[in-house]
Amino acid sequence: MVALEATMTRAFCLRPPPALLPALVLAALVATPAAAQRRAPQVQAGVALSFGAIVAGSRAGQVTVTPDGDVRCAGVQCLSGARAGDFYVTGPKDYAVAVTVAPTILRASNGATLGVRVTPSAATLLLLGGRRQTRFTVGGTLSIGANQPAGDYRGAYLVVLDYL
Repeated sequence: MVALEATMTRAFCLRPPPALLPALVLAALVATPAAAQRRAPQVQAGVALSFGAIVAGSRAGQVTVTPDGDVRCAGVQCLSGARAGDFYVTGPKDYAVAVTVAPTILRASNGATLGVRVTPSAATLLLLGGRRQTRFTVGGTLSIGANQPAGDYRGAYLVVLDYL
């Protein structure tokens, strides 16, 4: 049996809808007062997604942390520290954004890797507006190979918010 620790950091990207790109470029060129009043949503990262401390053995296994924070372990023993991550989005009322996250890899200092599929709590968000924050969470599934080397596995994932 070997001990693993798996923690992730996060980054995010906001992309305006393709239909707004020419308008945003034009607004930047002419600097109209209406364009100056329109502001893009802002994203703040909260708690980082973590799969916690895990004891793995000679069989492959998985650790799943749901966006709600429930933890399920198959083929491995989960010890402690697993938790869902969260983000806070602030922006104009009733803006709709799509949330996507790409699969990623965690790496240990010894070069070993683990595959991760990150899952958001919602595929689409409708922003509350004003200073109120719209919260969403992320969970994921960590795939652990048979005879996975021990280590402190770390990695990052990218959350993309697309205007709808």
